[in-house]
Amino acid sequence: MYHIPIMPSELSQLAVKNPNGLYIDATFGGGGHSLYLIEKYKDIKIIAFDCDAASFENFKNNESLFDGRVIFIRENFKNIAVSLSGIKVKKVDGIFADLGVSSKQFDDLSRGFSFNSPVLDMRMDERISLTAEELVNTYPPQLLADIFYKYGEEYRSRQIAQSIANRRVKRRLKSAADLCAAVEDAKKREGAVHPATKVFQALRIFINGELENLE
Repeated sequence: MYHIPIMPSELSQLAVKNPNGLYIDATFGGGGHSLYLIEKYKDIKIIAFDCDAASFENFKNNESLFDGRVIFIRENFKNIAVSLSGIKVKKVDGIFADLGVSSKQFDDLSRGFSFNSPVLDMRMDERISLTAEELVNTYPPQLLADIFYKYGEEYRSRQIAQSIANRRVKRRLKSAADLCAAVEDAKKREGAVHPATKVFQALRIFINGELENLE
């Protein structure tokens, strides 16, 4: 398992009121939270959600660790109600979620989340049709600016969007380096933070509908 929870005691104290209950891990990821609870409480059961195929593969490869007490549903947590209805579950004792992107997703350069990635993808679920490459190469500058400002709080959103538009006329942006170069044309580095940090965050959140899913 690649996920080591940083607040396991808080998780058990705040989320687990019934040690014999049924709980939902809304963002299974590497399974660290679920594994911690399975090992701590001998009768607890968990329904795990994650839309990432890599998370499901990780679960299958380590399924024996969960003592048959974890059901994995490869689905976004926004569909919890429908999914539970499908397996005839009407009530659970608690729900917990660890939101955002995982280090595993960053480390896999084929996923496109990293500044060093050779691709622009950023989908947590490859069943989503829109990739970061498609977005930055086809969306009008005004819409790109709106995305950067709304989801990344990027104060130079308009300048960056225009820089992207200028570059893609000459050559399609295909890699993280291409996108970073376009951002750096409009925004210089300030301290240790990469100038494209907020743009990458905004693209990831928008493509995966993270705020809408949470609502």
